Amino acid sequence: MQAVILVAGQSRRFYPYTSYGHKSMVPLMGKPLLQHTLESLKEAKIANVVIVVGKDSMIPERLEKISGLHVTFVEQNESLGMGNALLQAESVLEESFFLLSGYHLEVADFTKDLLKKQKNKDDVVLLAKEDSILERYGVLKVEGDTVLSLTERPTVTEGAQLRVVSIYLLNKTFLHTLKGIPTEQYHFEKALDTYAKNNSVRFVKTDSLTITLKHSWDLLTVKEYLLSKMKRSISSKASVAKSAIIEGNVFIADNVKILEGACIKGPCFLGQGVVVGNNAILRNGVVAEEQAVIGANLEVKNTILMQHATTHNGFIGDSVVGQYTRLAGGFYSANVRFDRGDIVAKVRDESINTHKKHIGVMVGEYVDTGVGVTTMPGVSIGNHVTIGPSTMISENVEDNTLIYAKFQTVVKKKSIR
Repeated sequence: MQAVILVAGQSRRFYPYTSYGHKSMVPLMGKPLLQHTLESLKEAKIANVVIVVGKDSMIPERLEKISGLHVTFVEQNESLGMGNALLQAESVLEESFFLLSGYHLEVADFTKDLLKKQKNKDDVVLLAKEDSILERYGVLKVEGDTVLSLTERPTVTEGAQLRVVSIYLLNKTFLHTLKGIPTEQYHFEKALDTYAKNNSVRFVKTDSLTITLKHSWDLLTVKEYLLSKMKRSISSKASVAKSAIIEGNVFIADNVKILEGACIKGPCFLGQGVVVGNNAILRNGVVAEEQAVIGANLEVKNTILMQHATTHNGFIGDSVVGQYTRLAGGFYSANVRFDRGDIVAKVRDESINTHKKHIGVMVGEYVDTGVGVTTMPGVSIGNHVTIGPSTMISENVEDNTLIYAKFQTVVKKKSIR
């Protein structure tokens, strides 16, 4: 069996973590997401993999080879959407193949069920799940297990409906329909809709966790999935203070240092060389990548700290902190609205309802903060930003910005009675 992975997009909505070239190359738990996806395909016994990359992509050089997988790279010279990307691979496609994005590291959970639904080689099989949040997805109209139509991002929906998960079982016959649809933003989805009206398109419904990686905060869901698959392991080369508390499913790599009084409640992943300071608290799913530092008396909840990120005391919740970022003492990320409503984030001047009650801050790479910095829920801080002490960040901060609160110092003589 064959799988085609699309990683040629520009990932613009994934700001501020765009320096990796493609969002599937963001490292999580020690390896890029695309590497996790390849391992999932191997688990599903899919040995033939085609990866469609963008022009001059560094992905082929950065991926580690996986024994048992035959990987072919195909280049898409211009970013013209997933339909066009798939057509670039036509010459190396088998009669039937899976199509997925580079971040679908859960693909092995669904391949068997999709294959069971394919009655003959001309069938297309879609993965679908019931959802009431549909403005970012393709929505299916079905009868039994047959798809009648697909509407991308419908403007009017009522109640929970079936939406498409971007793991597909396709065939080369579908490409004839794809070629007949003009290249545009929803080229691929319109081809699926046309194919469903003239051929057999079936679907598999799932209630399991599926990965969506459109925006930076979606990394927290990816983290949740990976932690659920992780097995407890504490390296003999790690240094753990006797007074430290370690509970639940944890992975502690070589050369990790956990100092006195620290409390770690799994699931939790600590990469090589991570330092956890005195009396720090890690809870609700924390991932700290290689050489990250978690400061003394810091509480970290449901958060990713990327490589070489360093922190001091305070609170970081439901957040992502980019590589080589340094957060000084007294850093606090607000992660809940006063009214406990959905958090709205701004991405490329568009306000997006995250449909989440808890989101902290998305901090880019090489960010430096002074002491006493606070951030409001759902804000993003760009790359190479410097934030002065005692500054509150209530709106997104662009790359290469110096931002600080200006205070007036008043010195007066006191009258003595």
